[in-house]
Amino acid sequence: MSDSSIVKRNIVRHLPVALTDEQILFSARSAAKQRRALARIREENTEAATKAKARIAELESCIDRLDACVAEGAEERNVVCFERFHAGVIELVREDLNEVIDTRPATSQELQLVMPGAEPGSGGILEEAGRRQDAEEDDGEDEDDGDAVDLEDEVMGDKASDDDEPADVTADDKPKGRRGKSKKH
Repeated sequence: MSDSSIVKRNIVRHLPVALTDEQILFSARSAAKQRRALARIREENTEAATKAKARIAELESCIDRLDACVAEGAEERNVVCFERFHAGVIELVREDLNEVIDTRPATSQELQLVMPGAEPGSGGILEEAGRRQDAEEDDGEDEDDGDAVDLEDEVMGDKASDDDEPADVTADDKPKGRRGKSKKH
């Protein structure tokens, strides 16, 4: 048979081919690079999924808050308030509306706050009230209404009568008033 009788055509088939050592080393290095790339993509995918979940939760929270504002016609905000002392009670008052929003009994320390109009550093409300009352009483002592009897006068008078000795003290020299202050004319 001659070569002219044979018809030749090329057919491609997938068949095993023996690799050289260099080709095996190249394939191993390529596989390692591909594994690192795959791990990097998976990590980025996980980070992106975490960020996406956080963003979704943030948006849902914002939408819920806005829905509540629409439904209620109001929203929670920081509002400047102040405390006001009134008749033994501390009132919490909104500054923007001047509206009392809470009340509570004053503590003993709060009851010792300085009175308006009192001298700075003069003490608490009770101390200042006591000083003012003493001042009013001192002013009232100059007027003799004859009703005030001093305990010391009674004791001295009883002692003088018990000893049967004449008293050296005259009525004008005797101390008067509740605090043992002498009366000046």
